[in-house]
Amino acid sequence: AETLLASPSNSAMAEKDVAAKLGWHEAYSRRVRIITGVVGLILLFCGVICQWVASSRMSDVPLKLLCKTWAGEDAQNDVDDWNKYKYEYYNHRPHDHTLDLADVAAEFSGFNPGARIPLDQFLESRPSFWCRYLPECLPGTTCKNGRISWVNETWARGGAWVGRPISTEPHWNIAAGTMGFYGNPIRCGDKAKVFKDMLTAIHTTLSGEWTVDPATGAVWNEGAVEGAAREFNNACQRGKGSIGYILGCSPVLASLACVVCACVLFRKDRDSGSCCGSKGCCSPALGANLGQGLAIIAVAMTLIGFWVIAFQVSQEYSQSYGFCGSAPKNLVIKGIYFDGTACADVNTDAEKKTNPLLSFLAGITALYTAGGICNIIATVILLVAINKINESSKLLNFQNLEGRDDDDDDDL
Repeated sequence: AETLLASPSNSAMAEKDVAAKLGWHEAYSRRVRIITGVVGLILLFCGVICQWVASSRMSDVPLKLLCKTWAGEDAQNDVDDWNKYKYEYYNHRPHDHTLDLADVAAEFSGFNPGARIPLDQFLESRPSFWCRYLPECLPGTTCKNGRISWVNETWARGGAWVGRPISTEPHWNIAAGTMGFYGNPIRCGDKAKVFKDMLTAIHTTLSGEWTVDPATGAVWNEGAVEGAAREFNNACQRGKGSIGYILGCSPVLASLACVVCACVLFRKDRDSGSCCGSKGCCSPALGANLGQGLAIIAVAMTLIGFWVIAFQVSQEYSQSYGFCGSAPKNLVIKGIYFDGTACADVNTDAEKKTNPLLSFLAGITALYTAGGICNIIATVILLVAINKINESSKLLNFQNLEGRDDDDDDDL
């Protein structure tokens, strides 16, 4: 009798009897687990891809897109442009003063002339520092044939020098209060290139010889310019590190949850699937609980990412603009509403076209939001699959319970 009870067939029958008494059906549980698991993994994979792409592009906007929005032309300043600026500087100012970083900062960033300016302060420069074309003839200047022909040296600012080109293409107005934010999402490599070209121009004479730094006494050379541009790029990357870390945590955790759930999803209910055993470190229950924890944390980080996206885009950009496409034409003048609000969907030629930079950021926001929603839905679905795995593990633990001996009861 003991041999018959211990046989595998009788043991399996006993297990089925226990499962039937508990109302648990292995085939049904396995089907639910696989269907919900596959759907959840597909949604989770799509959500991770969307969030990876969005988080990598949120702070990596091409500089050409900023110039296209601000001036209507996507060209950016290069060495030739900065050499023209240097020539005009020496042409209208005494030659006993050497052009330096402080002069450039006073021109484009509003700092006081003569002050020592840290390199990373140029990260907040106006778009005129980065872009070749000006959107219009600036106050204090006279323009002719698409270029500046005269500059009032006493108060003209913003990169106005004789010969600088003026864009003839329509552009979009920048909302008041957002000028300092416009450079934040721009690609650091593009910024570093313009900064390098500027250093090359201002630290060489009109004949092309390297100058001596008045503060350190060291002679500038190509290696020093490369090092300064590299440090400028590093400072830019550090400034974006916190946002990138927050936005990147959600897809990383979701990816780990996806891998863990995939490892335990298709394992048999009664098979541990590894040498660790059903109660070891590789048991399905442990893997399911680990995947559940990672998925929940990923959802929490996704919600935090939503807040960061809302702050980065909505508060810094969207809330400062108005939509004027449906407004009467007499209330909109050159892309500005009658109350002074910049229009996001009307350019300076009264064309109903969306601001390219805002459109790009809105698309990235929508992509990240869509990925986050996919992750949240996938997490709910995967929790169903994980629950089925836990049901199987609990049933196996119940079947392995052993009754206590009478002698043990007496001892108690």
